[in-house]
Amino acid sequence: MEKVIDSGFKLNWKRTFIIGLAFFGILLLWQVYDSWCPTFLTELFIETIPGIQEESEVEVQFFVGLMMALDNLVALIMLPIFGRLSDKTKTPIGKRMPFILIGTLVSAMAFPFIPVLFHYLTI
Repeated sequence: MEKVIDSGFKLNWKRTFIIGLAFFGILLLWQVYDSWCPTFLTELFIETIPGIQEESEVEVQFFVGLMMALDNLVALIMLPIFGRLSDKTKTPIGKRMPFILIGTLVSAMAFPFIPVLFHYLTI
């Protein structure tokens, strides 16, 4: 018979579920953004850049890829800046939590406006 060793650690199912739900939401919105943003940008560039027609797909896709890459470049630059800021922050809820809460609220409020802005930019 094997002896079972009780390490004293128990899995907190509620916290695990909440963290899993948060990651699920993040990945869900990430997939929506990555699938719709190039579509919006393609239509936006075709309608707003003079001299580009739908037939010149290579030029349009170049600009769409450039914009999507710039998005990642801005994130790469902003992450160390906010990391440094959060290291210097001292609040009752922790160093990083104010940035997480404010960033989540701003993102949640701004995300639905992506198609709205696209609609007004293409009119």
